[in-house]
Amino acid sequence: MWKRKSLRINSILTVCLITYNQNAFVSDALDSIATQKTTFDFDILIADDCSTDGTKQKVLEFSKKSSNTSLILQKKNIGAAKNHIDLISTPKTKYIAYLEGDDFWSDPYKLQKQVNYLEANPSVSCCATRFSNFTGNVERPSGFPSHNQIVKHDLVSVLNSNWSPIQSLTMVFRSELLKPKLHLLANNRIYAGDYAMTVLLAMKGQIHVLPDITGMKRMDSGGVWGSLHD
Repeated sequence: MWKRKSLRINSILTVCLITYNQNAFVSDALDSIATQKTTFDFDILIADDCSTDGTKQKVLEFSKKSSNTSLILQKKNIGAAKNHIDLISTPKTKYIAYLEGDDFWSDPYKLQKQVNYLEANPSVSCCATRFSNFTGNVERPSGFPSHNQIVKHDLVSVLNSNWSPIQSLTMVFRSELLKPKLHLLANNRIYAGDYAMTVLLAMKGQIHVLPDITGMKRMDSGGVWGSLHD
């Protein structure tokens, strides 16, 4: 079932939130989106993969109170990969910001900072940031190298990484660059969705990582994206 609202004509970014059975955490994700402070309009699109634990009800309540929120409510569980493709292929805006329902943003100016950077650097395909891990109620360093300057990745450095050099909760990217390749993410041999997205975006331009910590990756929830295919 699709529940679509009219997208605002001035929106330049869509926040894409993917959810599945994250009732204990999704309110934090929704609140972190709602508290973003921007000088531009943005839309919110949530794709729920037929949650059975109350997540869908929280998403519906949020949508009722938010005029810029549209929903993709799957009638049956279709799996993370297909739900992701439905989600990312829908927006018509210039930029997409991605978030999973168990993670959340900690910087209310996250979207503004990243859109400003992408507007000033048209050859950059994706702007990411640093992040922290979050277990229980405790914030911990992510384990990724810390830095106080912008780190620039090209396709070679991404492919030479032991793991994805960025995490999906920090990504803001140019939607036109990823959409033509989305079908590749449905391949059942892909097990790390964030790394696959990073590779596809690196094929179209550099990925720059800002030194700001803007989000929290929850480490004790199971996650939707840890594997594209259950």
